Amino acid sequence: MHLLSVLVLLGAVLVQVKRTTALELIPPPVIIEEPWKISSLRYESTSSSNLVRATIINPNDYPAGPAPRLGYVTFTESTANCTTLWPADSEYPDRNIYNCTLVEPNAWASWTVELLTPESAVETVDLAFTLTQHVNALGGYWKIFTGMAHFGKGEMDRACNEDGDCVWSLKAENTPALVNATMTMCKGYC
Repeated sequence: MHLLSVLVLLGAVLVQVKRTTALELIPPPVIIEEPWKISSLRYESTSSSNLVRATIINPNDYPAGPAPRLGYVTFTESTANCTTLWPADSEYPDRNIYNCTLVEPNAWASWTVELLTPESAVETVDLAFTLTQHVNALGGYWKIFTGMAHFGKGEMDRACNEDGDCVWSLKAENTPALVNATMTMCKGYC
């Protein structure tokens, strides 16, 4: 009798363990806890070209989706340097979307920047950033976030040389500039 009780108890424990390990851990919801940060912005206008350089930081980690035996996969924070370049003789660039370069390797993140048509190309800089986070394993998880930034003359310092070449830089008191991001697309775990 005692052996039968032990076997029944052992069987019940094994069934419970199997049930527990078969359950997938549910990732937390996607919450953008902190805005993105533009740590530097520089706009150069010379007789031959126009250039905008920005460094953007996503300080957030986002759940990508469940992963068997691992709990869930996390998209981690990332930082990118973004550059737009166009000839001085054209008012706006012929290609508005530019790929950014990640500061640290991150296989699951890619950034682009879009130079938006500003009110005044000399007095303002309007940028739209897109962060695409993706992992193709586990059926594929994608999350795309966008955020827009507008910089006016009051937020930037301007310096020009005698040839008329000018540089605008984000003022120290406006650094980092905050960009509110929104998730615009999601595939997999949303």
